[in-house]
Amino acid sequence: MENNHECIICGNGYYACNKCNKINSWRRYVDTPSCYQLYLIIEEYMHEVISKVEARKLLANIGITSETLKKKDYKESVYNVLADITNLKNSTINKKTK
Repeated sequence: MENNHECIICGNGYYACNKCNKINSWRRYVDTPSCYQLYLIIEEYMHEVISKVEARKLLANIGITSETLKKKDYKESVYNVLADITNLKNSTINKKTK
């Protein structure tokens, strides 16, 4: 089947049925369960549900650290958030503070 979605995490194209959009399935946003797991961590961090330290621990649990993070694996905006969380020196995101 032809791709009709683009993963908001990695940018890969994938097919998901229209029912996924109607029921607000995770397949509406991402192509794989691992991308969905990453999406949830980023969402919680960006909405200040979890701290940077907590987000860093959750990312490390799924194998994402400053040493393993590769720009080519993610959309630029996602990479920038991950770089901020993992404290890469070339991080370009400016997270809002209260």
